[in-house]
Amino acid sequence: MIIKKLVLIICLIVIVVGVNFELSEAQNRIKWSIQLGDMSLSPVAIGPEGKLYITTFEKLYAINPFGEKIWSISSKEIIGDLKFGDVEFFNYGYPAVTMDGTIYVTTSRYIAAINKDGTFKWKLRLIKDIFTNSLKYNLALGKAGSIYAGDKEGNLYVLNSNGKIKWVKNLTYLDLAGPSVGLNGVVYIGGDNNILHAVLPKGDIKWSYDTDGNAFFPKFGGNIESTPAIDNKGNIYFGTSNGEVHALNPDGSERWSTNLGGLGTVIEKASPVIGPQGTVYICSSGDYGQKLHAINSDGTLKWDYKLSEEDYVETTPAVAEDGTVYLANRKKIYAINPDGIKKWSISLESEISSSPVLGIDGTIYVSTDNGKLYAIRGDSVGIGDSPWPMFGGNSRHSSANYFEGEKVKTRETRFDKCINYLIEFIDENAHDKENKEQAIELLKVIRDIKK
Repeated sequence: MIIKKLVLIICLIVIVVGVNFELSEAQNRIKWSIQLGDMSLSPVAIGPEGKLYITTFEKLYAINPFGEKIWSISSKEIIGDLKFGDVEFFNYGYPAVTMDGTIYVTTSRYIAAINKDGTFKWKLRLIKDIFTNSLKYNLALGKAGSIYAGDKEGNLYVLNSNGKIKWVKNLTYLDLAGPSVGLNGVVYIGGDNNILHAVLPKGDIKWSYDTDGNAFFPKFGGNIESTPAIDNKGNIYFGTSNGEVHALNPDGSERWSTNLGGLGTVIEKASPVIGPQGTVYICSSGDYGQKLHAINSDGTLKWDYKLSEEDYVETTPAVAEDGTVYLANRKKIYAINPDGIKKWSISLESEISSSPVLGIDGTIYVSTDNGKLYAIRGDSVGIGDSPWPMFGGNSRHSSANYFEGEKVKTRETRFDKCINYLIEFIDENAHDKENKEQAIELLKVIRDIKK
């Protein structure tokens, strides 16, 4: 009896110590947080000047790197006065930012281009009736200023940077996933009919890949619900709803496909990312629990890390410069070593449905379902040196592995180190108004020189 009591006491001590350690870890890791109001499922997009952009159901916000609101735009400002019975939300629209700082975002029916000061460049209505159709949550930014968006009736829209439609292609899907743009301007997009299309810059289909196989090699395929990742050789990576990850050559032929768990395993909105040495990271859910998988460049499984037994994981991981993989699941942020061993985890106060995004100084940005945005201190000094280290390919969410005017290289430069030092200085001296203002001015000067 005494032994049982001692065991129980020891177990309670372990639990309490573990909880206290995680709370202490969270206190040390969280740099700042800001309440945005209503529910947010949007990952943060970071502009070239370091501003953060995020949507909730009803607003687009601009936040500075110190957690202060700069401006916000409601959906009503995009569509004007609503008619009786009419509704409009940002509808999980994820912001995407160009190198000149223009922010693009979708609502249920509209796509809008917004200047970095919060004024409108243009807005265009693409959907007539949101009760039968609506725009999807993320965009892709192509060469020469092209903007790509899909809807739930299988239409792929391509717009010029001035807001004029170049062309519309119906891909006969009931529901499109997010588009990605390759080095040669080819757009890769899938949907719920198990097919990934490669669409040429003028709207012609280059090739189509069916996850069901063909008459000679039939197999049970799956819907494509997430955004493909593209490496520097033009290879395409994507997951399917039957728990498979596919890697295709630029000509549409299969390099490899890997099943992550058998019957009952699914990949929903979780997109793959690419780490150093070509390792592919992706999350799956299902009968075998929620897992983060690392896949070698030849398609063999490197390792997997079990997150929990319940629900689904729809978030996309982010890879830092030191190879650490950051992931959001339920109420937790995880940091996983490149060998699959957990470094640390912290708990936040609400469920997390958005994917973590890394800043150039290694800060992890994530929003929670209750509309709160967090800046979390990471272990690395920057973003992973790979062609697709996070959701949308980069912190701007261009969903392209190359954009005109942008350097592919992501390693820290001396300018970046100066910027990071100033950000840390400002963060540590937030109480000192004079020093903070001087550091902010110096930060602006260094960023201007860097350009």
